[in-house]
Amino acid sequence: MSLIITICAELNNRISKGCLFLGGLSIVLMVAAILVQVVFRYGFNNALPWPDEAARFCMLWMVGFLAPVALRRGGFVAVDALAFALPRRLASILNLLLIMIASLVVFIAVKIGWSEVTGFSGRFATAALYVPLSFDFSEWFRVPRRMLVWFLPLFLVFLALGLPVFFGLIASPGVLLWLNGNERDLVLLYRNLYNGMDSFPLMAIPFFMLAGELMNRGGITVRLVEFSQALMGHLRGGLAHVNVLSSMLFAGLSGSAVADTSALGSMLVPAMEKQGYTRRFAAAITAASSVIGPIIPPSGIMIIYAYVMGESVAALFLAGVVPGVMVGGGLMLIIKLMADRYDFPVASRKYSWSERGQASLKAFFPLMTPVIILGGILLGVFTPTEASAVAVAYALVIGLFVIKTLKFDDIPSVLTNSGLTSAVVLLLVGSAMSFKTVVSLSHAPEIMAEWILSLTENPLLLLLLINLLLFVVGMFLDAGPAIIILGPILGPIFVDLGVHPVHFAIIMCVNLTVGLATPPMGLVLFVASAVSKERVESISKAILPFLAVEIVVIFLITYFPALSMTIPRLAGFVK
Repeated sequence: MSLIITICAELNNRISKGCLFLGGLSIVLMVAAILVQVVFRYGFNNALPWPDEAARFCMLWMVGFLAPVALRRGGFVAVDALAFALPRRLASILNLLLIMIASLVVFIAVKIGWSEVTGFSGRFATAALYVPLSFDFSEWFRVPRRMLVWFLPLFLVFLALGLPVFFGLIASPGVLLWLNGNERDLVLLYRNLYNGMDSFPLMAIPFFMLAGELMNRGGITVRLVEFSQALMGHLRGGLAHVNVLSSMLFAGLSGSAVADTSALGSMLVPAMEKQGYTRRFAAAITAASSVIGPIIPPSGIMIIYAYVMGESVAALFLAGVVPGVMVGGGLMLIIKLMADRYDFPVASRKYSWSERGQASLKAFFPLMTPVIILGGILLGVFTPTEASAVAVAYALVIGLFVIKTLKFDDIPSVLTNSGLTSAVVLLLVGSAMSFKTVVSLSHAPEIMAEWILSLTENPLLLLLLINLLLFVVGMFLDAGPAIIILGPILGPIFVDLGVHPVHFAIIMCVNLTVGLATPPMGLVLFVASAVSKERVESISKAILPFLAVEIVVIFLITYFPALSMTIPRLAGFVK
């Protein structure tokens, strides 16, 4: 028996390595295809017909290769508070139940996929590469409203039990479709999962993640911190100010709160502790400032919202600039007040102007990344997806040949790390598109709208209530899945009430992003805890003053739309 277990374990490891290699290769081919398109479109004024389609297929293969590895490594998003609260025996039984549900979802997907392949009629093919398809996009769900509307409570039950969000989004409507005898509609549910991922704009997500990973691995973080310290390190509480400013600068590279906390926390928390700050304060300000990452563009969650809700990526990017700066400025104001009251440390020396100039030169190339991304999009040079591919090429060239801090040996691990995260996110987005179809056809938004409007019809009061709801949701659920689940339900309600869709998008994105740093389940709290070796409970107490500032910013952008809407309106992306 032990020999069989050993053989199976070795086979599993070999398959995982093969999937990682093929997934990384898929990412390389994706980037290459988009860069070829950019060169031919803008260099030779002759767009090729095949690169966009080829890149989309590579993205789907990347998800197929890397998602199983991510699942094996525990990378799927889930709310597992119940499992931790149960006795070990009951937790094991619950885990077995969840594995059975997830296995059923995968089994049905394989079964439906096989029937689709074997039932191929040969009539449909893709436009450029002529890849055969047998999908009929003209069919629609025909499930009775009374039956299908129960998918949402069932999904919440699955979520509470600890089932990963992806499986819950597919299993909850899938169970009801099966019970209702709508097997053909169950097939369409899985088709929408594929169709939801097969999108050119979505490729911006893995590309931005890859660019951020390349920058981080290439030591760009060190240069940004040195630049921030040269500007603000001489102030009382200077390193705390440096922490916030570095987060604002790093936001323009990664767009991820988790990446911000991990990269900056590993550097700044020990440095702050050495200079006299308490460890819990250093971890708290790192976690609080990291939420700026998904607010200041580029932002992964804004790309997700734009795709799921059909909004402009450029408009959301521009609308996030002022709220991100407001959060950073508010945190610095609190640091200034606390520094005067608690006598925070002061740097032993002040940087000379020549040293500031040298730090600025070192940070110049990294700081050009958001300029290239936003400048290219706003000037119409390339699309957000093409901008993200250009950012990857730029980060690679800068890291390997200009500042020479990135090695060729680092590239495989960079590809797999970014690919694993991207595969999970893309699966969530694909499942959200299936979920969104069920949401609209079950008339859940109309039912919820009736219930919300029965409370009050005052839009200002409704915005207050919805902010409270989003804040509570953000405590327990990551921003991406929360947007995927709640966006299709809440967005149409407030648009009908006269709230601009871009304004509501920013309210939702900022609120749920702040939730990442909110006790008890804020994800960046646990990342900050892992980096600093400080207990989550201690960080949760120390972060409260900073959360108060971020909540104030949420209400300011809620009730003063001009704060977030002025820049996109001036740029012509919002009417």
